[in-house]
Amino acid sequence: MSDLCLVDNKNIVVSAGDNSKVIKELMNIIADTKAIPEVSYDSIKDCTKLDFEGYYNNFTLWLK
Repeated sequence: MSDLCLVDNKNIVVSAGDNSKVIKELMNIIADTKAIPEVSYDSIKDCTKLDFEGYYNNFTLWLK
């Protein structure tokens, strides 16, 4: 298996490493924001796109 990378819209790496480490960080983000992301495929970046919508902020992360 290849390593995963979770990046924000400024291409700053939020988490990188083995699959379980990145998924745990993603689950922490979901718990902190209390929002389940809308998941889609981003054909331009060729990766999974996670759109979070909350009461105070909206943001997108990409899972590569």
